[in-house]
Order: sequence, then structure tokens, then C-alpha cells
Amino acid sequence: MTSQVNSLIDIGTELKDFFDRLKKEEQKKAVRQFLHAIDSGDRDEQEIRNILSRLETAISDLTLCISVAQAGLTGTLENSLYVEIGILTETNGKIKNIIGQELMLAK
Repeated sequence: MTSQVNSLIDIGTELKDFFDRLKKEEQKKAVRQFLHAIDSGDRDEQEIRNILSRLETAISDLTLCISVAQAGLTGTLENSLYVEIGILTETNGKIKNIIGQELMLAK
């Protein structure tokens, strides 16, 4: 989970740097800024899409990590998930006691 949080921090820093660079460019002369916006608009748009896409993936990985931690699963979508059998067995026993059914993963 630490790597997912660090990934979010890194991408957030990259996003801040991107916006700082855009702000700095805005402070240039109006004509130069206008010409630059026409020339680099597509590149900037693609860069922000790339950063936001990676941020969305990092958030999804962290959300998945938090969601499955209670079921004894660890890992990421990219590297696959692993079962911690002790936690899974304990969780399966609790579920079986409460609803009378075992977890499908535990079978």
C-alpha cells in the first residue's frame, strides 16, 4: 500500500509541476503566449491527459489495495493479486459463521 501512496504523491507532484509550468507560460507577453498556446495546446492537452490517466490508475490501485486488505489479498492490478491464506481462512470462518456460506475464493 505504501508504493501506491508514494505513486499518488509522485503523480500529484508532477501534476502540480505541470500547472506551475503553464502558469509561468501565461505570464509571458500576450502575443508570444497566444502563439505558444496555438503551437503547444495539443501537446499540453495530451500531457495533462497522460498525467490524469496515471493518477486515475494509481487511485484505482490504492482503492483496490484497501478494499481487498480485509480479505487477505495483496498486490496490484499490474503485478497480480496474492492470497494471504491465514487471513483468508479467518475471514472465511467468520463469513461461514454469520451467513452459513464459505467465500468462493476459499473453496
